[in-house]
Amino acid sequence: MSALGKVARAALLGAAAHPDGMLTDVHQRTAIALEERGYVGLWPLLPGRKPTRIADLPTWPLDVPITPAGRAEAERLGAAPAPSRLLVIPCGGAKRTEWRSWPAGELYVGSYHRACRAAADRLAAETGARVVVLSAWYGLVSLQRPLWTYDVTVGDPRTVKPETIRRQSEAMGVLDADVTVLAGSRYVRLAREVFPDAAAPLAGTRGIGEQLARLKRIRFDGSQALAA
Repeated sequence: MSALGKVARAALLGAAAHPDGMLTDVHQRTAIALEERGYVGLWPLLPGRKPTRIADLPTWPLDVPITPAGRAEAERLGAAPAPSRLLVIPCGGAKRTEWRSWPAGELYVGSYHRACRAAADRLAAETGARVVVLSAWYGLVSLQRPLWTYDVTVGDPRTVKPETIRRQSEAMGVLDADVTVLAGSRYVRLAREVFPDAAAPLAGTRGIGEQLARLKRIRFDGSQALAA
C-alpha cells in the first residue's frame, strides 16, 4: 500500500488529536481515501446494519470517527498517544436554556454536576487524566463536544446504548484506559458495561448529601481523599 499523501496524513493526524477522535473539516475525497484504508469509518445507524459509506452520504461535511487502525497509524506517524487515564462525570438535568449548542463542559449548570466537575478537575490536575462527560443521550463526549439540550436521564428507554459508548471510546482511544467514574450508581453501572474495572469513588455513599461531601473532600484533598 502506498504512503498517505500530505493532505490525508494531516487529516488523519488531526482526527487522532481531536478530543472526540473525529475527522472534521476535510474534503470528502480525503475522507473516502482514509475510509478505504480502514482508518476512519461511520458507525451503523442501527444494530446489525452495515455502516453507510462516506461516498453514499447525501450531505457533506460530516464528522467521521477514527478507527483503532487509524489511531495506530496516526501514532506511528507521530501523533501523541491517547490518554491512559479517564475521569468520567455525569451529565445533569439542569442545563443552559438558550436554544443553541453548547460545549459539553458548559452545558450543564446543576450543583451536582458542578461538584463532580470540580472534583474531576482536581484529580486531572494531579494525574493528567482526561475529563469526559457521560451523557444519557449523547454518550461519552469530550468537554469540547458541541451539544444541544435534551431531556433524557440514565435509565430512560432512550438512554444511550453501551455499544455507542464503546465505539466512542475506541474513537477517543480510551477503551483500555484506567477509568474513574465520579457519579452515582446508575452512571457507574452504565460505564461498567464498557469499562468493567472502572473505579467508583462515590460507591457506598447514602444519598446526594454524602456524595457531595465526598466530592468536596476530593476537590480539596485530591487523590489523598480517594485513599482515605
